Amino acid sequence: MSNIRTLANVKALYGDKVVETARSFVIIAYGKYLPGISFVLRKGFGGDPLEYRQDPPTKKMVANMGISFGAPESGVSVLFGDFWLSRYGKPHFRPKSPQTATHVIVKVGWGGCGQPRTRGAWSAPDGVTYFRRASSNTGGAGYDYYVVPIGYYLVVRDEELDGNTAVTVDFAKRAAEVRQSYKEYDEMIAARKRAEAEAKAKAEAASRKARPELLPRLARAQARLDELKSGNPDTSYPTLEPGETTFKFGWSDKLYTEENVTEVERKIVHWEEQAVEELRQLVARTKFQPQYEALSQRVEKLGLALNFSEEKVHWTGRGSYHGGYPYTQDGIESFVADLIRKEEEEAAKEARERAAAIAKASAEAEAAKLGLPQNIRIWKRTGGATNCGMGWVIKPDGSDRERDGIENSNPRRAERLDEGYLFWRQVLPGELVLSWSKATTAGEHHFEVVYLPELVTEAQLERTAEIQQELEAMWAGRRGLSSNRPSPAVGRGWGLGNFETPPAPSQVLDTATPTVEPDSHQEEPPVVDMAEALRALQEKWNNC
Repeated sequence: MSNIRTLANVKALYGDKVVETARSFVIIAYGKYLPGISFVLRKGFGGDPLEYRQDPPTKKMVANMGISFGAPESGVSVLFGDFWLSRYGKPHFRPKSPQTATHVIVKVGWGGCGQPRTRGAWSAPDGVTYFRRASSNTGGAGYDYYVVPIGYYLVVRDEELDGNTAVTVDFAKRAAEVRQSYKEYDEMIAARKRAEAEAKAKAEAASRKARPELLPRLARAQARLDELKSGNPDTSYPTLEPGETTFKFGWSDKLYTEENVTEVERKIVHWEEQAVEELRQLVARTKFQPQYEALSQRVEKLGLALNFSEEKVHWTGRGSYHGGYPYTQDGIESFVADLIRKEEEEAAKEARERAAAIAKASAEAEAAKLGLPQNIRIWKRTGGATNCGMGWVIKPDGSDRERDGIENSNPRRAERLDEGYLFWRQVLPGELVLSWSKATTAGEHHFEVVYLPELVTEAQLERTAEIQQELEAMWAGRRGLSSNRPSPAVGRGWGLGNFETPPAPSQVLDTATPTVEPDSHQEEPPVVDMAEALRALQEKWNNC
């Protein structure tokens, strides 16, 4: 079959810069990124004669040229043909097979996406017939084109190593090796394609032979598929279209084989089972969802809600809930049992909170009669480097009493940063109230005993020491932004008890360690007796 090419047809392939002569089409490849060569194609050409090669023999040939192209193998491709200059000095190239060509164009990409980040070459080595650097306007990406004789390799002569020995360049021998390499590779590819074509023809012949026997099964499959489509109009199913050699199932063409037809039947069975299961779920949901919905008011009283999915009902709201309850009688019974349990837990919680509120109100009333402080307000800010502060109300058992609230003229900062004035409406008997503040990173720690009970317990002293150690660790190693002075140590903090807060590890590293003579004696730091510290503290305040 002859290839009939027209000028319009060739322009559609290679652009508008095409000239038609009596026996050829001339592709004028001038411009950015192009080689600056006119390609001459015979009028009956087939395929794409200007397609560059990047196959194993190409990689071998390029590697043996000895030219540093500055690009990986993936960035180098070649085109075989005959190169010549016209009588006006214009470069021309007629693409040919490697067996009959005299030259080869080596195309090297650089600087672009997926290419080496180089600037390409500015000149070509000796022996290169033609060279062009074709880059972008800014020179950041482009191609280098080398035209060399087949068999070319760069000969490097070193006087120290080679002496005065004359170097003879034998491109012909290498050209024969290159042609043989391409011949063997092309024959292998052609043989593979022939084998694939023969296998395909054999398979298609077997498919046409098996078609009459398999068509009835496909017809039954088509009927079942049509029934699925009519019963489930919202579900997308593939089409089944029998042909002479193959049948189309979805997007692919399949041969008439036992395996392919069985696969179609298996998929249809799966879709039928899926449709039955979806119908069962719909019936179950229609029956049981109203029973779940009837319990929604009780669920809402718990601050929760119900989410209805295709298969199960789930709790939503406070906390994280997994599993869910199916649309079955067992699911309803399990849900009701869990709902009752949650209601009982919520009722018990509310009872505890009411009892705690009553006890607190009673304690506050008693404390008010005793004249204990009221409306304690202490500034809290722990997330910055300036204007920091914190407050604690420590119960006799050493635990912190929760604040009654936090006040801030900027509610957003109170909500997001937990920053503002902590307040306690009433100090209760035996409670210790402490405050701490720090204006800047390098500024001093300010400790204030807001309220000291008549009797400070050992547990309260231990909690105070723990807070001081936490503050020490929080500020250890930090320096002022402008002064670069380190944050002072916490030291004795509130001065409660006969103990001093030891420095945090980071401050120990920053402090110069004095040299100790071998025979000198270092005393161990004293161990604080909390009972003795408590007795001394009581004597101090009783004598005031």
